[in-house]
Amino acid sequence: LQDYYRGKITYAEFKSQSDYYASINTDWLGMLCRNAISHNHTLSLSGGTANIKYYASLGYSNENGVIKSEKSNRYSTTLNVTANYDKFNVQFSLLGNYSERVYIPADLGVMNYAYNMSRTMPAYNEDGSPFYYPKANTTGMIIYNYNIMNEINNCEDSSKGNGLNMRTQIRYNVLPSLNIDGLLSYGITNNTRETYY
Repeated sequence: LQDYYRGKITYAEFKSQSDYYASINTDWLGMLCRNAISHNHTLSLSGGTANIKYYASLGYSNENGVIKSEKSNRYSTTLNVTANYDKFNVQFSLLGNYSERVYIPADLGVMNYAYNMSRTMPAYNEDGSPFYYPKANTTGMIIYNYNIMNEINNCEDSSKGNGLNMRTQIRYNVLPSLNIDGLLSYGITNNTRETYY
């Protein structure tokens, strides 16, 4: 409208552009979000004899975020062994896990954008290229041209982690009411997180 008032474009160009924008009906929630489906799987095995018992399991968990491209995967394993021999009792356990998570940085405000952006604002131009509009700061000064799809494709908040915990307990029955216990426990955890815009 301002370009038309200033004489930069003709009425025909103004009418063509205003008709184009009036016909746009962008479904931002549908474009940025999805139905999140998650699933968990566990495979376990247990058994033993009167003196030795064991339990082992493998687990996998997949969680997809409501925002497209967000996902989380977790793998886990457990091993428990218990052995009894004469006056000795030995318990051993091992827990391990690995996880990776990819999300859109929260301060990008994707959900807020999906709820509040005008449906007349296009995401793409007619030729399929991203539609950019000038984004201003609180003082009204234009900082850069903005397109939420471009932001999502060029930012990420990802983390990877793994952990291992081991525990061994040995018990010796000196007398029916007196035991001597020895306990060894060890754990290690690593986490890496990267965020870029």
